[in-house]
Amino acid sequence: MLGSTRKSAALLATAALMLAGSAFGAEPVRAPEQERLADRPTAPLRVLHRGFYVGLQSGALLLLGPDSANRSPRTSVGRSMELLFGWDLSDSFGVGLLLLGATIDTPADFRSPTGMRGDFMGLGAGPFARVALARMEASDGEARFLLWARGGAAFTAIQPGAFYEAGDLLLFGGPALEYFTRLRHFSLALEADLLMGTADLGLGLKLAPSVRYTF
Repeated sequence: MLGSTRKSAALLATAALMLAGSAFGAEPVRAPEQERLADRPTAPLRVLHRGFYVGLQSGALLLLGPDSANRSPRTSVGRSMELLFGWDLSDSFGVGLLLLGATIDTPADFRSPTGMRGDFMGLGAGPFARVALARMEASDGEARFLLWARGGAAFTAIQPGAFYEAGDLLLFGGPALEYFTRLRHFSLALEADLLMGTADLGLGLKLAPSVRYTF
């Protein structure tokens, strides 16, 4: 009975010492594995992502295409959509591939060089490259705003097939302002391109916003 009382008193004393140590800021004893994990340096968190990305772009365009009926370029309006696959090789240079589709609404009296009337559609694909011209920091000190110059070419097939005599090589280029959002991996951009078809499409302008996800 006396031995049991002594053991209980010893346990109570040990518990009291542990509580006192905690109250006065004594550090708990850590196992070697815990110390090793606590001392391991942590990798810095990537705020802005660069590398492979996919993007979607959709906007409005104007075309000054040849009109055989009026023997002068006519203005047509349309809508475009692009699927982008790109790779930023560095913070200042990137390359990519785009798939594009566009629908063009022509004037009521418009005639193509083959004599056809009505609206038409273009489907194309081609490479592009972009170079960063300037950067601007956001309130958190990160360079979230980038001004790019982009240029490329896309072979474009016209539907209906008889609207023009053949497909066209569409050259494009212009500035783009990109913002890397606080949602990591996502960025938003606004691009303005000058278009030039080497065969029948003629000159044009395009203004389009886009969203990108970088892996």
